[in-house]
Amino acid sequence: PSGDLPQITQQNTFYKERSVTKNTEVQKLQSKIAVQRNEIARLTQRLEVLTKQKTELLRDLKWMRGEK
Repeated sequence: PSGDLPQITQQNTFYKERSVTKNTEVQKLQSKIAVQRNEIARLTQRLEVLTKQKTELLRDLKWMRGEK
């Protein structure tokens, strides 16, 4: 019936707004994940550099002690 039309329109508007809100939340979470992924990559690279430097320092210490 035509009396239900305003209610249906109101429901459709609610679902559209809810959908936009959900999309915004998804975009925010995807952005946050991307930032975290970049930070993990940066820290991993830094860890590799520090591990290499530590290995070189240990090798130098062994050489200074006369160890092999």
